[in-house]
Amino acid sequence: MLLEIAPILLDIAPVRSALTIVFVVLCLLIIVFVLFRHSDSSGLAAAFGGGGGGGGGDGAFGAKSHKVVDKVVAYMCGFFVVLALLIAFVSSEQTSLGEEQSTDTQENSGE
Repeated sequence: MLLEIAPILLDIAPVRSALTIVFVVLCLLIIVFVLFRHSDSSGLAAAFGGGGGGGGGDGAFGAKSHKVVDKVVAYMCGFFVVLALLIAFVSSEQTSLGEEQSTDTQENSGE
């Protein structure tokens, strides 16, 4: 059923653009979450005045916030992979549809 709907969706150019925009935003969010998550070492937070790692403080959002952030990063990375494969699929289908249309046009003009 998905393959029957796919050609209809692939003809719409804004779908690929929207997927690309979501992909770029997701990339930026992953970068932010990974750089500012709590780690065992001082990490990037120390460079911005966050202090050394392993101190007595729980951080800005509590003692267990790092577990939640790690899960969020894991889900975002999974979505990143799925979205990358989807964009590759849409791009390859658009390319193959464009080649088929140009071949049909050349065949019709030759007759």
